[in-house]
Order: sequence, then structure tokens, then C-alpha cells
Amino acid sequence: MDKFKTLEPVKLYTSAAAATSKRFSQPLSAKGGPAPFSFIGRLPVDVHILILTHLSVPDIPAYSLVSRALAKLSRDERVWEARWKAFGVDKLKLSSVLDDLEARSKVQNVIRKEQAPPTLKVDDDDFGDFTSVNAPAEEMGDFVSNFAGATIMSPSNSTWTPPQSSFRAQYIRAHNLLKPFAKALSSPPHAILTALFPAPAPSLMQQALTLRLLALFFCHRVKPLRTWQTLGSSLRAAMDLFGEGLLTAFDTSDSKGDEKAMAEAAEASWAVWDPSDGPWELGRVWSDKHEIFYDHQSKWDPLENFTKDETLVFDAMDAFMTNILSILKEHGGRAVHVFPPESNVLLSFAERLATEVVGEYVTSLLTRAREISNETFLKATAASFKETWRMVDVIVQVSSERSEALVPRTRAEDVVYRMFEQNMDEYLDEEVDYLKQCFEMICRGWDRTVRFSLACITTTTDSGCSDVAAGYSAYYYT
Repeated sequence: MDKFKTLEPVKLYTSAAAATSKRFSQPLSAKGGPAPFSFIGRLPVDVHILILTHLSVPDIPAYSLVSRALAKLSRDERVWEARWKAFGVDKLKLSSVLDDLEARSKVQNVIRKEQAPPTLKVDDDDFGDFTSVNAPAEEMGDFVSNFAGATIMSPSNSTWTPPQSSFRAQYIRAHNLLKPFAKALSSPPHAILTALFPAPAPSLMQQALTLRLLALFFCHRVKPLRTWQTLGSSLRAAMDLFGEGLLTAFDTSDSKGDEKAMAEAAEASWAVWDPSDGPWELGRVWSDKHEIFYDHQSKWDPLENFTKDETLVFDAMDAFMTNILSILKEHGGRAVHVFPPESNVLLSFAERLATEVVGEYVTSLLTRAREISNETFLKATAASFKETWRMVDVIVQVSSERSEALVPRTRAEDVVYRMFEQNMDEYLDEEVDYLKQCFEMICRGWDRTVRFSLACITTTTDSGCSDVAAGYSAYYYT
């Protein structure tokens, strides 16, 4: 035995902890964490992940204190990926809002440091003259001189790529940027917006996107704080006040004809709007204030399309549709310029115009035509459909003023089809009955012609034309 050989400790027995860890060793998933089918305690890993996903963020540390395995699992990417996707930042494309908030926080930190009281700088050199030494590399020993001929690659020449940010890191960044707003949400309801956006306040669009992001943050899917419900209610009240302010600003700009200010208010209102709250209020209010929806019955009478002898003359409906198309061009064009293209305000306005104004006019006209005769009803239906079809060309023409708001022709045609849908069943039934009657009359005429021809053949053998006339009379009266 070599007397200089190092002695190594020998384990006389296996410890209980090592045996337990070996017995309950867990397979790894593709992402590095424990596999879903493995167990932590009595529960599978996927159940623990589900619990961590639905816990509020402040409760995750308490859950991770149960064991080291749960502490490790609480940092697993699967937990934070589910929470980040539930947040909805990527889905709604709000990452730029976080970038702006981060830039603003950096600027505020710089301003805060500049406003801090001055401090004395102490130039204390703990390392003496070694920090300022400028000796050649050879005089510093082999540690430095060995690298004298080495080539140092710059980052631009290397193949190094920055690591992708994990879901946990992305959430931590968003959490740190949005959590300070909780203090502002604790203010009185009338002062929340002022506390959220102190002077100098950002643009209306930036305020709307920030409120939308905060609404996603303080919700049941994320639960960033234990008081998220209270903060969410305060935020909802502030968003309602913000929406009312935008509506007032939009109406004021509309009365002045300032389309630029109208577009700014409309885009901010659309950005802060949550589809789960119902129809978009600003677009609905803008449509409601047009007089055509309330005074059309007193100005236009559908019965003027009938003469005294109950024949159809569509000069009255032609004038009515000309007025409707002029309104659609004027207000529809403003809707295209002012409202966001994805809001489809032009189509909504056209559908309401077709249903509530043109549809009522056509229904009264067809009801009167139905009372006169089936033939008059069919002619009135075809003529009124032709008149209302003019709306399709106007919708496409108006929407083409803004390339991103262009309405496909098929969607414009659907506006007229939906308006006529309630009359189409009755029209088709009457048309089938009318065609049956016409076919029966045609068939009877053919039958009479054939019978007359047969009668002529049998009676013209010896009698001449007088027999032909007699045969025709016999045929006609039979």
C-alpha cells in the first residue's frame, strides 16, 4: 500500500434520505421539469401545475414552501407559460405597451435621481497603485502574457445569439411594471384616472391601451395580488369614466366637423372596449343620433307608388332611394374616415339603414300590392329589390376611400339579402302559384289548338270551309 495515497471514506450503509430519493426519483419532461405522469407527494405533477396556474401570485411562495420538489415546480416554465397565455398580452398585441411603460419608468427614475439631494463623492482607492498600473504584459507574469497573441472576437463576428426570454421572466417584467398602478387604483373613484396618468398625461390611445392591459392584469385569469377583485372593480369604474369622456370628446369634435379629433377619440374608445361588455357604445351612439331613423315615415309615403287605378309607378321609391343613398354616402364616408376599420361601423350603419328605414318602406309597399293582386305583388317585389340593390354599389364605393376599410362585395350584398329575407318566402310562394296558373293557361291553349286541328282534319273531307267553320264552332262550344 502506497503510504502517500489519499484515503477515501467508505459508506458502511445507505442513508434513508438517499434511498428515498432513489425510490421516488422522477422522470423529466421535454422542458426539463418533472414529467406530468410523475408524482409529488400523492398528487401527479400535472395536478400541481394546474393548482399553481390558478393560485394567485402571492400564494405561490407559500405553496412552494411545502417541499423542495414543489419549490422547483413553481419555477417550471409550464406554470408560467399557462399564466402568461392567460394574461393575453401576445394575443392582443400589447407588448408595445409594456415597452412604453418600461421606457417611461426609466425616464422617471432618471428624473428622480436628478431631483435627489447631492451627495459627496469619496475617491477611496482600496487597491492603491495597482489599479493604475500600466506595465507591459510580459512583466505581469504568465497569467497575462500567455494571452498576448490571442485573437478576441467581437460579438458581431461570432455566432452567439441572445437567449430567448422565458415565460416566467416575461411575466415578472410585466408584473413589476403594472404592480405600481395598484396604488393609484386605491384612490377615490373620481381621482383614479388622474392618479393613473399624472401630468404630463400620455395620449388618449396610450391611456386606452394601458387601461386595457391593466384590465387583463387585474382579472381572475392572472390574480397578481390578493386584492385583485377590489382593484379590478375600481379599474372598471375608471374605464367607464374614461369611456364617457371619450364619448363627450367625440360628440364635441363631431359638432365641429373635426374628423382628426373624432378619429383619435374613436380609436381610443375601440382600444379600451372589451367585447364581453356588449356592443361598442360609441359606434352605436353615433348611429342613433341620425334623424333618418326617426322621421322617414313622415317624409316618405310608400303608397305614392300606386296610381288611382292601382297601377305601379315607382317614381316615389326612386326619389326615396336617392335620398337614402345620399345619406349613406355622406355619413358612411365619415364612418370610414373616423372609425377603426375592424369596427365595421359602415356595415352596421348600412344594415340599420336598410332594416329600419328601407325595410319598413318596402314592407308597407308590398302589403298594399298584395291586397291588389298577386301579379301586382310580384311586380312590386321585383321592382323594390332592384331599387334597394343600388345600396350595394354605394357601400363598396364608400369603403374604397380607405384601403384597409374596403368591404367585399359579397358582404355588401348580404345587407340587402338580409333586409329582403322576411319577404322572400312569401314572394317565392306567390311566384310558384302564379307560374302554375300561367302554365295551366298555356297548356289549355295548346290543348284547344290541338283539338281544333283534329276537328279540321275530320271535317274537311267533303264539306269544304263551311264544315270547317262548323267543326270549329262545335269544338269551341264543347
